[in-house]
Amino acid sequence: MEIKSILKKIKGFFKSNAIAAMFLILFLLCCVSFDNFLSVEAIANLLRSSSVNGLLAVGMMFVILCGDIDLSVGSVLALAGIVFVKVQETSVILGILAALIVGILCGLLTGFLTIKAGLPAFISSLSTQYAFRGLVYMVTNQKAVTVLEPGRAFSWLGNGSVLGFLPTQAFFFLVIALICGGILKYTIFGRSVYAAGGNTEAALMMGVKTDRTRISAFLICGGLSALAGAVTASRLGSAQAVAGEGAEMIVIAGIVLGGTLLRGGVGRMSGVVFGTLFIRLMTTAFNNIPGISSYWQNVITGILLLIVVFLQNYGMELLEKRRLLKQKLG
Repeated sequence: MEIKSILKKIKGFFKSNAIAAMFLILFLLCCVSFDNFLSVEAIANLLRSSSVNGLLAVGMMFVILCGDIDLSVGSVLALAGIVFVKVQETSVILGILAALIVGILCGLLTGFLTIKAGLPAFISSLSTQYAFRGLVYMVTNQKAVTVLEPGRAFSWLGNGSVLGFLPTQAFFFLVIALICGGILKYTIFGRSVYAAGGNTEAALMMGVKTDRTRISAFLICGGLSALAGAVTASRLGSAQAVAGEGAEMIVIAGIVLGGTLLRGGVGRMSGVVFGTLFIRLMTTAFNNIPGISSYWQNVITGILLLIVVFLQNYGMELLEKRRLLKQKLG
């Protein structure tokens, strides 16, 4: 009886998380096709290489659930990375705090332009994306800011491990995803996020302060982008002026593949995690197949995105038709 119950729960999980099933199938295919793929080291490398985009995805999910979007995450990553490298010479903790403050302020600016100034999120975040990237280029003169004598704490942030096998940055990604998933599912703020993106008018009638919720989502996104910047700088031993370029598109792809609706109000943290891991696993698979260009990954990702968005829209139309039919019959 217990086994049937467990199997039913597993079936229900994969039914509501199609991306998890896709990830598992691709992972098993890679294990069969490539040598040494099913190993602690290979899994650790997959988690490590997914963690930075994962942190960006967790933050951006809050924004997308509110019905907005933030294209500036890659630029915030680069800017916060530079601040972290500069300040960590005094203290690594102060460096992280300084980076987080910069990221939060960047999120506040984008959120203000979107919510208070009334600009479309696409336009406001595109504007701040270019502004923050231009600031990075001016500060660095498009050159890397190298850490000459990295301390143990600095190196541990991006190159260390937890429990001897889990990369530090992967640990941050998984723990933060778990915490943020709990916030979205079990807290009043989390319900406000879903309400703000699902139906703004209904949310206002229920007393949800939608403007405050949306700005908070941008602050969270900026803070996690800054943490991703600190982790990236630690991993590379320097702050790169081009760090995070194009990351927003990969992040959005992972979120959408994970089942989050771009219109807002619908999405699960588990889907974001598996969507991010799936895209990275697909990259790894193409890199291991001789004679096939890695550019095919972009083609397949684009096709998958079209299929997922089409199914999402089709599913929403069916639900709306069922709702209207019930109203007529009722």
